[in-house]
Amino acid sequence: MGLLHRRHLRLKTLHALYAHYQNDNGEVTGLKNLQTGIAKVHELYVLMLDLVAELHTFAQQRAEENRKDKKGLAATQLPEEVFAENRILTALANSEELQAKVKAFKIDWLKNDPDIIDGIFRTFSRSEEYKNYIKDTEKSLSKDKKIIQKIFRKYIVNSEALQKHLEEQSIFWSDDLDLVAVNVLKTLDAIEENGALELMSLYKDFDEDAAFVKNLFSRTLSGYDDNEALIEQLAKNWDAERIALMDRLIMTMAITEMTQFPDIPVKVSLNEYIDLAKEYSTNKSKNFVNGILDKAIQTLREQEKINKTGRGLME
Repeated sequence: MGLLHRRHLRLKTLHALYAHYQNDNGEVTGLKNLQTGIAKVHELYVLMLDLVAELHTFAQQRAEENRKDKKGLAATQLPEEVFAENRILTALANSEELQAKVKAFKIDWLKNDPDIIDGIFRTFSRSEEYKNYIKDTEKSLSKDKKIIQKIFRKYIVNSEALQKHLEEQSIFWSDDLDLVAVNVLKTLDAIEENGALELMSLYKDFDEDAAFVKNLFSRTLSGYDDNEALIEQLAKNWDAERIALMDRLIMTMAITEMTQFPDIPVKVSLNEYIDLAKEYSTNKSKNFVNGILDKAIQTLREQEKINKTGRGLME
């Protein structure tokens, strides 16, 4: 299972093309920036999983500190110790695969950003969910997953300190957090009773998806002038200079995909780029994009420039 699906790859390509036309750094640099932005998604995924894993270490450290301060607690199991026994936290902390990725990305929350861990832990440890979990004497894998997923959704992803930290670390991560959060939750949910943990790869199919995003970027660039001329021709009642760059890019990417990717159905491409227009265009321009793409499909078919292979791909 991969983190990135075609929809997110199209979005990454759109952002990279927008940056390219804003900065004009050349195709090689633009493609490199695109690949960097994609790779940062996997780093964020590992970073967020490790943040959860560090709660295990932090809870143990808190327990040790409390025992030193209160020597009469020697025979009592502290709340932090109960929490540290959580099966999900233990699986993350013991995962050699995760720790290898953490080392490769040089991630160390407790050393570099202890205040974030401390703030998150203090906040959720005051919650009723946490207190009820600690008191529960009949814990199960299901209950262990539920409390960690609750903490992740409510106290980690929504942490203002964490969000600010991520924005400072990478310009790419603000758009990626929701996608990564969903996949972190899926990863946590898939942990088995024996502690088996399988990390997601970046792509579902590395060769196919890496080629798709590279070709979409390069072919959109190479055909941009011709496709923009077609858009201007179809937008007779619009001043071409008033069409926003984002809208032009969405339309030229769509035309590129419909004409240069024979294995992707026309309907799929159309729906994907209309969705992008809904998210990144104004209410007025998204209808314009939809209308122009409908006209473009008709024109390109008349010119026999849409050539699909396989049944149903022309629809």
